[in-house]
Amino acid sequence: MMTPRCSILLIDDDVYLGKLMRLCLEPEGHEVMLATDGDIGLTLAAEAHPDCILLDLMMPYRSGMDVYLDLQNNPQTSAIPIVVFSASLTQRDEEAWRRLPHVVDVVQKPFDMQHLIQTLDTVCTQPSA
Repeated sequence: MMTPRCSILLIDDDVYLGKLMRLCLEPEGHEVMLATDGDIGLTLAAEAHPDCILLDLMMPYRSGMDVYLDLQNNPQTSAIPIVVFSASLTQRDEEAWRRLPHVVDVVQKPFDMQHLIQTLDTVCTQPSA
């Protein structure tokens, strides 16, 4: 079954993860945009207004938290649902992220692709904010 079409912005400095996301998500009917750093991600989010953002926390130059705060402080991007990606979150960190506005899921790397697809399907079927 083809999932609803959804535009997804991956903000992650791991180029190989970006390729994996495209290989796995585009056949599911999703459009995947890639940003290899926070500044590029912020620009793409404001210009393309994706349906969902997959946000890595550990990136050079700007942390995922800095990018998150900039997204929330921009009226053009503040309502975009965010899935946080990280390889190094404690349970307390994960719980704190889940309480933040517009964070719809927290995914630990390595991750279960089926769980991620289910999360994105849920985000794509919710009415736009």
